Amino acid sequence: MGVPLIRGRTRLTAKKIDSAPLPEAGQAFLRDNEVVGLALRLTPAGARSWVFEARMQGRMRRTTFGSYPALSVEAA
Repeated sequence: MGVPLIRGRTRLTAKKIDSAPLPEAGQAFLRDNEVVGLALRLTPAGARSWVFEARMQGRMRRTTFGSYPALSVEAA
């Protein structure tokens, strides 16, 4: 089963993150339109984690670097 994505990019704010719907299965991502590669991963259990996505040597790489709200939008 593929990873459900929330289409498009938006300016990430605490209000948008807190009101984002959780996926029923798998993971969903909210991607920032100001910082290329910055995204917030959402899980059905309610976990919200900051990730950085980049293409390296032709392959997409994703690194998790903190959880929300422990790491704020401004800090991420």
